[in-house]
Amino acid sequence: MKEFKIFILLLFINANIYAQDFMMQAWYWDYPKTTSGYNWADTLRLKSTALKNAGFTYIWLPPLSRASSGNSSNGYDPKDLYDLGEYGGGATGFGTRTDLDNLISQFNNDGLKAVADVVYNHRDGGLPEINSAVKNYINNFDYTRANTGYNPYPNDRVRFALPIGGLTGNGAGDYYFKFSSSSGHSRFNGFQYKIYMETKTKGWQNLSDLSEVEPNGGGDCGQSNNDIQLGVNMNATVDDPATCRTDEFHLNLTAADYNS
Repeated sequence: MKEFKIFILLLFINANIYAQDFMMQAWYWDYPKTTSGYNWADTLRLKSTALKNAGFTYIWLPPLSRASSGNSSNGYDPKDLYDLGEYGGGATGFGTRTDLDNLISQFNNDGLKAVADVVYNHRDGGLPEINSAVKNYINNFDYTRANTGYNPYPNDRVRFALPIGGLTGNGAGDYYFKFSSSSGHSRFNGFQYKIYMETKTKGWQNLSDLSEVEPNGGGDCGQSNNDIQLGVNMNATVDDPATCRTDEFHLNLTAADYNS
């Protein structure tokens, strides 16, 4: 009798099982703030493992920055986006920077990912400051950077100060300001910009905007310039580098316009 052996080949197919991410909003509008003796950062840290075991993978945190209305704020009036409860200002409404760091460390240990709530166009109560990083970015913005996709620093987020009066050597008289594209890149041809000038004595005048009148390249191009007024916006556009490429504006400053 012949014996037949049948070999059965079992094919094991590896099946990947994908789990869906699950995010929890980990605060509510009037969550307990540090001004009332609470610490929401520490509260979440102590609940981190329970949140993981419940199946959450992302934890949505409230705004964490220093707020204009102090540590009773829910964070939507940010005064300093880089102050997370440090720099001598004490805790935010959420906690201190150390509390936040400890919370993130615990989240990392539990495999949770923190999601920050940041609204960049919200500003409230911040003061102008000298920022060397911004200055270097502006000064080093050239054709190569523009050609590789870098964007110019927003001109409504930077101001330039010209000392007037006292021992500065600058006083009443005529001032001429020249504006042109630092990169000379064609993608900025016709780019709109706005000029606004004021002093501590003369600020916003609540008047209609002015608009440049071309050609206004000034002496560099054998052209006239445009008059600008303190406290009034002047709307202009970047000129084509193949032409004059310069806009020149004239400001007449009187002794009544500044503190001597």
